[in-house]
Formats: sequence, C-alpha cells, structure tokens
Amino acid sequence: YTIAGYFSMHLLLRRYFKIDSAISVALSLVWVFGTFFVNHLPSHFTFVWYMLVPLFVYLSLTAKTYKDWSMLGLAFAVMALSQTHNPFVHISVICATIIAVRLLLSKYKITFLKQVALAGLVFLVVAGHRVFYALQNISQFPREGLVDLAPNLASAIESPFLPFSKANPLGFINYPGHPLIPHGFHEASAYISIGVYVA
Repeated sequence: YTIAGYFSMHLLLRRYFKIDSAISVALSLVWVFGTFFVNHLPSHFTFVWYMLVPLFVYLSLTAKTYKDWSMLGLAFAVMALSQTHNPFVHISVICATIIAVRLLLSKYKITFLKQVALAGLVFLVVAGHRVFYALQNISQFPREGLVDLAPNLASAIESPFLPFSKANPLGFINYPGHPLIPHGFHEASAYISIGVYVA
C-alpha cells in the first residue's frame, strides 16, 4: 500500500498537475510517510486505503471514456471488497464532489451522466453486496453510548507550538480514555511531521 500510495500521488502530481519530477518525488514521499499514516496505521489497518486517495482523485478528474469510468467503478469495487470503513466513505465523498463539479461544467451532461451510471453499475455488479452487508451490520450492531474523544479546535492549533505542555507524552497510547490528553495525538503528529520534513 505504501508503494501504491507513493505512485498514486506521483501520478496525480505529474500527469494532472504537471509538477516537476523532483518536486513530485519529494511530495509523494511526504505523502506516504506523513503523520497521519505513521500515527494511525498501527491500529487502523483499513486506513491504508487513504494512501490511494490520489489515485481515486486522479481517476475522477481524468475519466473521459466509458472505459475510464468503468475503471473508476472497478477501483471503488476493489476498495469495497477490502473494506467499507471510513476510507470508503471519505473517498466516495471526495470523488462525488469532483464528479458533481465536472457535471456542472460539462457541455454534454447526458453523456456524462451515462458514463457515471456505468461506473455505478460496474461497482454494484462487482461489490454491491458488500454495501448491503455493511448496512446490515450497522443496523444489527449499533454503536450506542460510544463517542470517540477528540481535541477541540484551539487545542489542535496549539499542538505544534506547545509540545506536551499539558499532555502525558505517552498518554495517547491509551486513547480514548486517558484524562491527561488535551491534544496528545496532534502533538505526536507534529513531531513525526517535523522529522519527516527534515529528513
């Protein structure tokens, strides 16, 4: 996934944004070794799919033919067959926003809608059952009384500038119940980020 994430970002930057090769390589390395992945992948395996966000963005931005749209639908199907967790929802929202903007700007809206419908059909044929099972699971096992703790906005903004000023340095490991953690996750992310950029 790390290798795929690197090349997906490199593809987006080079092919779509036409960024210089050396800069694209550097940004792609920052992407896959960034704080989010370093901090979350050890305990959230399904989050590896976030590494492929650039690929889905690229496909959503560049799909023109029916074959292209079929590939986008197939990419979503492969992801759904792996997981229908947070990454699936978030990537779907991102791509839906891109597609909606493209639809508004398109001169051939009927053809565009047919192509989007084809992508949806490919997804439903290959992986539609996964969505059904996910919804069934949610209805049978609701998360009652469980609310994840999160730092407030001010704490998140402070975190890179006030290193562990109020938090137990290792307290974030005991998330979410540690009482001394106003912004432990963000501080850890900040330190990891600084190390990555210096490297």
